[in-house]
Amino acid sequence: RKIKLPEIPSTVFELNEVIANPLASADDIARIVSKSPSLAAILLKIVNSPIYAFPTKIDTISRAVTLIGTEEVSGLATGISTITIFKDISDDMIDMHLFLKHSLICAIISRVLCAYKNITQTEQLFVSGLLHDIGRLVLYKYYPEQAKKILIRAESSKELLHKQEKKDIGCTHADIGSDLLKKWKIPFSIKNNLLYHHNPSGANNQAHVTIVHLADIIAHSLEIGTSGERFVPNFDHRAFDSLRISPSCFDSAIRLATHQFNAIESFFN
Repeated sequence: RKIKLPEIPSTVFELNEVIANPLASADDIARIVSKSPSLAAILLKIVNSPIYAFPTKIDTISRAVTLIGTEEVSGLATGISTITIFKDISDDMIDMHLFLKHSLICAIISRVLCAYKNITQTEQLFVSGLLHDIGRLVLYKYYPEQAKKILIRAESSKELLHKQEKKDIGCTHADIGSDLLKKWKIPFSIKNNLLYHHNPSGANNQAHVTIVHLADIIAHSLEIGTSGERFVPNFDHRAFDSLRISPSCFDSAIRLATHQFNAIESFFN
C-alpha cells in the first residue's frame, strides 16, 4: 500500500540547501538553526554534554558549528527537527517521551560504538540512531487505527513489530522511514541505515548499519524508553561477527553511553 509521508520541515529543507551550496558558511547554518529557539537550545545542550566533553561552555550556535563542523550541526538539527513534527501524537498511541528516550539512547550508543571501529562519520550514526524508528511515527500519526491493530496483533502472537507490519500492510517501519528520508533528500547512508537496521547483513555499508542494529537491541535490553516494540529484536549474528567488537568493549561502551544519556535525558522531557 502507498503510505502518506509528511512534507519536509522548513528547517531541514533550508539546511539541505545550505549543505549543498559550496559557498555556504558556518554562519549560514547558525542562522537557520537559530530561527528556532527550542532547536538551538537542544543543540547547545547536546554540544555542552559529556557526548562532546568540551572543556569550556559553548554559548552560541556559531561557536558550535566552528567546533564540531557544519555537517555535524546540520545532521543533529535535521534529526531533532524531524522528531518534533510528530510531537502531537496522542499518548493513547505512543508516549512520545518514552519514544524519544528510546531514540536518544540508540543515537548515543551508535555514536559511542563508532569509536571502537574508528568510524569518523559519528554524526551520521547519531542521526541514524535517532531516526531509526521514524517510520513508526508515520504509522502512529497518519494511520493510528491500523497501527493499533498491528500493536495488538504483535503482542498477542508474540511477534516482532516489523514482522507484523509486513504481514498487515506489506511494508515495515524501516521501509517507511527510508522512503521518508529519500523524499526529503537526506544523505543516502542515513537512509540505508534505517532501511536495513533489522537486517544489516543485507546492506552494502554493513558496519554502519550493524552499529545501528546493535544500538537498537541494546536499547531494548536496557529497557530505556520504547517505540512500541514489546520484544527485543532478533540479533544478526553474521553482521555482528563481521564487526569484530569484543564483548568487553561493549560493556564499556554501554557504561559510557548510559552516562551520556543520563546527562542530557532530563533536558528532553
